[in-house]
Amino acid sequence: MYRIRSIILTTLAVGMAGSVMVPPAQATPSDTLTVFVTRKEWQQIDLPPAGKTVGDVTIGVMDVSRKRGGPVVGTWAYNAITVRIDVPGGVDSRMATQWLTLPGGSIQTSALIEAPIGAPLVKEQSYVVSGGTGRFAGVRGTMSLTPVDDDERKLVFRFVK
Repeated sequence: MYRIRSIILTTLAVGMAGSVMVPPAQATPSDTLTVFVTRKEWQQIDLPPAGKTVGDVTIGVMDVSRKRGGPVVGTWAYNAITVRIDVPGGVDSRMATQWLTLPGGSIQTSALIEAPIGAPLVKEQSYVVSGGTGRFAGVRGTMSLTPVDDDERKLVFRFVK
């Protein structure tokens, strides 16, 4: 009886260890979403002390379209807090959070971005997709933001399974 119990417990232990040691499946791209956003409102809030300092806030709202110059189908709201100023190269570091709202749901992204001191983005930035609501509930992946001009950006979301 003792020997049978030992064999059963050993088999269970090996089976459980095998299942714990199996590496997780690699995330693979499953879908993309591309939209264009056009600035509607944008401002920088200079918190004390006066001048460009850590803690200053950039905030705004942009209209969303599925294609460049297309009809507005949603909004893109964002805020960014300056966390480092006058980084070599003439940029600020900002912790940024954005919410893309489309019919049926929204997507949240965030990143530590670099922007010219006191100005909007001028180079491509990468963001983490941290979740969503509605039809986007549970999404994850990345988003790239590419400036098209002073007031327009191209957003490409790459979702993973």
